[in-house]
Amino acid sequence: MVESPRQRWALSNRIVTAFKVDSDTVFWNRSLMGFGVRVNPSSDNVYVARARGPKGRKRVTVGRHGVIGTAEARRRAASIIMRIKLGEEPMPPLAARIPDGPTVANLAERCLEDHVTVDCKPTTARDARCVVYRYILPALGRLSLEAVEPGQVENLHQ
Repeated sequence: MVESPRQRWALSNRIVTAFKVDSDTVFWNRSLMGFGVRVNPSSDNVYVARARGPKGRKRVTVGRHGVIGTAEARRRAASIIMRIKLGEEPMPPLAARIPDGPTVANLAERCLEDHVTVDCKPTTARDARCVVYRYILPALGRLSLEAVEPGQVENLHQ
């Protein structure tokens, strides 16, 4: 990844969309030190924040351009930079950031009722219920859907 030359940019949605590069490049913002956008040839731009705190230097992905705008990314980056400088985790754990909502258990029950009992043969339905009650619910059942992270699902598959 290449850092942009000493020039700093006044990042906006229009400017970030217009960046074209031959290799991964980071363009840093002029107004907020430590906030930038990582641009790659496929135009899959990602906002980043970096800062040095008591635990050393950290770089954190803030969000994907197009999903969030530059103004929202800048606001999030300012918060992340402050947390790093204070020695805290850059982002609070996902479970702490997301309010209570539907749980994995709610979704599993709905899936069993709406899909498995209607569309599956009896043996397949029995096997699906066994997987849900034996593996999925004990491991993830009490988590809200938004709090489930990909690593947890991957561990469950293993």
